[in-house]
Amino acid sequence: MSTGYAEGRDGELVEALIAALAEGGDVSREWLYNATAPLALAFYFGEEFDRNHDPALNLSVLRRRLGEVLRVGVTEDFLVKAVRNGITEFFERFADTAEADKNRQEIRDKIDRALTDPAQFQDLKAYMPGASLLSDEEFRERLGSLANKISPTSADEAVGHWRNIELWTGLTEKHLPDKAFDSWSSQRVRKSRRQTN
Repeated sequence: MSTGYAEGRDGELVEALIAALAEGGDVSREWLYNATAPLALAFYFGEEFDRNHDPALNLSVLRRRLGEVLRVGVTEDFLVKAVRNGITEFFERFADTAEADKNRQEIRDKIDRALTDPAQFQDLKAYMPGASLLSDEEFRERLGSLANKISPTSADEAVGHWRNIELWTGLTEKHLPDKAFDSWSSQRVRKSRRQTN
């Protein structure tokens, strides 16, 4: 569907989405991981999500989960467009370095408060998944390590975020332009009318 014209077939838009993600993954496995990690949360396949960045596995799980969502009645054009736009918004959020740095500072401040205030420490420990399995000292060490890793966006990171947006924009223009959704919907309506006549 790289021409931007869709035929209205079941699964056509999902496959175009997978093709766009796979092509981006060919450029950078890290990019693909960043693009699909939020989807793992949104579609509840975190336990199946390969944190070692196996593109084939992650795309296979995503394809299956999208199919499950479609089977409950969500239309394919609506779902795929929402996912496409969600990935775009995810990359744009990271490219807004001022906002990202503000959020990072808020997280660092919250960790710093938790490290100095026993009540806030226990609240944060109770809130974070898996933290209850750690001793207080282990959790304190992890928080300190995390606080050290959360730093303002570097110039290289900012450039990388903009490259991510450029890559995704190019891929969506190739595989999932707006006219593909319009075409897909129109073709579905035509097929439906032919079947009822």
